[in-house]
Amino acid sequence: MMNMVKNIAKKLLLILLSSLFALAICEVGLRLLGQAQEAFRAKYKVGSLEYADDRVERQARANGIPTLRLAKPLLDEARRTGSYMTGFANSPPNEFHLNERGRAVVAREMVRAICEIAGAQGT
Repeated sequence: MMNMVKNIAKKLLLILLSSLFALAICEVGLRLLGQAQEAFRAKYKVGSLEYADDRVERQARANGIPTLRLAKPLLDEARRTGSYMTGFANSPPNEFHLNERGRAVVAREMVRAICEIAGAQGT
C-alpha cells in the first residue's frame, strides 16, 4: 500500500490556503493584522495560526507529497501592495473569492512550485 501511495505522490502537489489567510483578510484590515493574530492565538491558546496546515504538511511530506502553502505569499503581497487579494468591483472589498490580484499570486506560486518539482525530478 505504501509503495502505491509513494508512486501516486510523485504526481501530486498539495496546495493549502489556510485559515491564517482567512483570519488575515477579515475586516480588521492589514494595519491591525498583527494584533488580531496575537489576540486569536491568546484566545484559543495556539502557538501558531497555521497549526492545522503544519500537521497536513507533515503528513504529506512524510508520504513524499510536496506542498505549496499560499497564505504567506498572499499576505506578503497584500502587505507589499496594500491591495486586497479577495473581492470584486460588484462586492465589498476583501470578501468572497480571490480576485485578479489574488489569483495572480496563486498562479505565480504554482508555477514556481511545479518548476521546482520538475527540476528536482530531472524532467
